[in-house]
Amino acid sequence: MTCIDGRWGKIQFYEQDEYVGKSLLNYGEYNPDETEEMLRLAHPARQGVVLDIGAHFGCIGQALESMGHNVVFFEPQPELFKLLKQNVKGDTYNVAIGDTEGRSTMAYIPPNVNANYGGLSLDTNGPQGSIDVEVRTLDSFDFKDVY
Repeated sequence: MTCIDGRWGKIQFYEQDEYVGKSLLNYGEYNPDETEEMLRLAHPARQGVVLDIGAHFGCIGQALESMGHNVVFFEPQPELFKLLKQNVKGDTYNVAIGDTEGRSTMAYIPPNVNANYGGLSLDTNGPQGSIDVEVRTLDSFDFKDVY
């Protein structure tokens, strides 16, 4: 695990993450064009909640929080979730979001393996096996004023 002072604040991550981790390590941020577009779409004058589904380490949500937005984070991978909770201020949920509630599997990536940690989906297995994850619907949270 590595910690840096990134563009949007202090962030902890795994260097072995082939995309987000390497970008944070080399540039101090992940996907600046996408992040800037998200900030543009979530105009500061808007009130309500922004949802970061599949939040990973929280890079984009961290940028949104730094601009004053109320962000709620969802990340089903337990190792990423532990870091996410340390990287952001908003509410965090260690669940996957789906169209029905229940349980599912997803490939397991140990933190010491070079891989695309954000490239996983439900109902999958990987070379290191799989993990069991809780799946919830967005409606089950009864959010108000989501944008």
